[in-house]
Amino acid sequence: MLAAVLAGPDDLESREVPTPSAGPGEVLVRVGANTTCGTDVRILRGEKTSGVRLPVVLGHELAGRVAEVGPGVSGYEVGAPVAMAPVIHCRRCWQCRHDLENPA
Repeated sequence: MLAAVLAGPDDLESREVPTPSAGPGEVLVRVGANTTCGTDVRILRGEKTSGVRLPVVLGHELAGRVAEVGPGVSGYEVGAPVAMAPVIHCRRCWQCRHDLENPA
């Protein structure tokens, strides 16, 4: 698959990488659209290094379709449209405890 791979600060290139498989509890998504966010830019510039292990594939805000469903996953089927919501839930507030972690 084609990926934006960061080898180091300001060293980003498109390259072919092996396509992963969906493992237990995972869903593999074929990306149809992807965008760059502020965190990606900070990583690219070398300003954010905590939790970054080079080389790294950038891009976590995306939409696509389910390509593969791993063992133990229910509620998703191959071909279903999906979008990623890159949010870390607190799991303490009322919204999070009621699966409403992105209240309107």
